[in-house]
Amino acid sequence: MSLPTVVLSLIVLAQFDASSSSPINEFESLRGCHQFNSHSGYYAVHPYFNTSTFKNIQTDGNGVTRLRIGVLGDKHAAIRFTSVPTGYTASMTEIALAYYDNNRTDIRKYSRSLLSPGAAWTNLGEFHVKNVMNIYKPVMLTVAIRPNGLVTVTRDGENVPFLLFNDPSFSFKFIGFCKWDVPVVYFYDCPLLQERKCACDDCKF
Repeated sequence: MSLPTVVLSLIVLAQFDASSSSPINEFESLRGCHQFNSHSGYYAVHPYFNTSTFKNIQTDGNGVTRLRIGVLGDKHAAIRFTSVPTGYTASMTEIALAYYDNNRTDIRKYSRSLLSPGAAWTNLGEFHVKNVMNIYKPVMLTVAIRPNGLVTVTRDGENVPFLLFNDPSFSFKFIGFCKWDVPVVYFYDCPLLQERKCACDDCKF
């Protein structure tokens, strides 16, 4: 299923909730985020963003680092974390979100030099959670990285992570995004929920 042009263009989309008789804008959660449209395929070269330049990433007194991202699309999104922006000797940790037709999410670890059809990877987690992604509203995710390599991913509106894995060599210095077979729009450096205090005039999509 392809994304509607109106969604790809991020024209504000409001849905009407008959029960409350008031409009609901599913894109309000994107205020303050940066947008990346993933046109390249799974094996293509794509940009990596330096998280040290992010304004909304936060590390607390316990050394837990949190960042918030959004994903909009039908299925098959790949979120990649690595230690360097270029070069193929570094390892990479990938959240393969809503794969197998939006029925399963895998956590994959492999060398970027092995990123080719038929390459093997180490599976750090397999989560059978259906319908994570939606073409009509973004799924907002808070990624929390602990110093011991424990990583959790929690959706907005939920208190319990739906993804949890351990990767002692996990690096979040750079983050990249790509798709498998259908368009996916990503939103990164999003304000953490407790810090979303900006006025509408100061926020940006």
